[in-house]
This record gives sequence, structure tokens and C-alpha cells, in this order.
Amino acid sequence: MVKTGKILFIVLSLLLILMLALAGFLSPSWLFSPVYIGIYLLYALSSLLAAVLVPGFLRKTLHLLLALLIAGVVAEKSFNERRIIPMGEGGPYRILTPGDTLDVTLLDFTMTRRGPEGAVEYESRLSVNSEDTVSVRVNRPFSRGRMRLYQSEHRLLTPYYICLESDTLKLFAGQNGTLQGACLCFRGYDPGRERAEIRYNEVPFYLPVEKEQRFMEQDLYIYPGEPEIGTVLEYVEVRGHRILIMIAVMVVLTLIYAVVKRK
Repeated sequence: MVKTGKILFIVLSLLLILMLALAGFLSPSWLFSPVYIGIYLLYALSSLLAAVLVPGFLRKTLHLLLALLIAGVVAEKSFNERRIIPMGEGGPYRILTPGDTLDVTLLDFTMTRRGPEGAVEYESRLSVNSEDTVSVRVNRPFSRGRMRLYQSEHRLLTPYYICLESDTLKLFAGQNGTLQGACLCFRGYDPGRERAEIRYNEVPFYLPVEKEQRFMEQDLYIYPGEPEIGTVLEYVEVRGHRILIMIAVMVVLTLIYAVVKRK
């Protein structure tokens, strides 16, 4: 039984390392899939099994800490707040973060191929609060406090043109802009209502598309434009990472102590 537990632990360890390496290179979004969550839980279970079966206090402690570490990773990936933010070039996107509000503007989005048949690298260059210019790539997120912005993918996004009398404002869903002194936020097109949602002073207005109407005592007209390539970022609010760091430090210290004691 002890031998079977050790073999299971070694096989799962090698499988986890291999799959983490492949996911990090090919598609980091895989790390949050149900398949990977299942692998993490199996690894934690095998660590707990090893903690019961293997002899020696240090080995039991090490496997128990590993089980806690993997269980903590699962909890962090399960409970961290995540949301997808599609972004087109133009006005700012307002992102509410813990204790802060960020106005993030996409300056440009590029796709670079590594060699003739190499992988394509996506990069979003962003302006944050009209002050900092940052670059977001795969595995190179933008961090501020507990907030992370990851490069996720790219897709076609449809802009909408908001015409108020003689002025026109082009906005993608989620963008803010100023039209004749009025700060507007275009929340997107709602197919169910067959309306575009416009927020003015944080008050939502659901307005028909491609139909003239009165808004702010003026004639308003909204119509969709041609789809354009935009970036897709993933917002993550990290929670519990300090506890994971503490457990990881305890694992390393236990390993060092075990090596020194053996000598």
C-alpha cells in the first residue's frame, strides 16, 4: 500500500509539472479550467495519502504542507474575482478595483509571430489613468495592488457611433467618452431589449439603435460600425496569495531542514 501511494504521488507530480509547463507555454487560460482544478485536487489528495503512509515525521510534514499548498491554489483559483474585458482602441474603460478606480485606455494591440512557423505573441499597450503606459503580454500581466490584468485573446468587436446633433462619438462596449460636454458610457447593445445601454451620470438609458430619438433635449442617433480587431483582457482580483506564499516558504524550509539533518 505504501509503495502504491508513493508511485501514485510520483506519477501525479510528474503529470502536474508537465501539464503546467505545457499550459504556461501554449495557453495560460487552461490553468483555470475544470480539468486542471481536478488535477490539483488529485495531487492534494495523493499528498494527504502520502502523509499518512510514508514513514518519518519530516516526510509527513512535507506532504501535509504540499497538500495544503495545492488546496490553497485550488481555493484561490476558485474564489478570486475574474471577469473578461474586451477592449477596442479609443476612449477609456473604467475598472473598479479594491479601493481604487482605474481608467484604462487601449493605445494599440499587436500580434507578432516568432519565426516563420512560431507561436503568435499578443501584446496590448495600455494607458492607465492617463499617466502610466504599460504593456500586457501572455504571462506578463499588469499588476496594481490585488488587481491583475492578463492578456487573454483577441476578437472582432463592433463599435457604435453616437450622434448628437452635429457631433459624433465612437465607442466600444464599456468605453467612456464626452459628447458635447456630457460624459457618456456605452455599456453595450442588449439583443433582448433591442436597445443600446448608455449611462449618463451613472443613470442607465436604453435607447433604440438606427432610429432617431430625443435625448438631453437634442436629436440622438445610434448606429453600429464595421467590426474591428480588439484585445481581450482578463481582470483578476487576487485573494489569499500571502497565505500561499507563507505555506510555500514553510515547504522550502522543511526541505532544507530535511537535507541538513540527513547530512
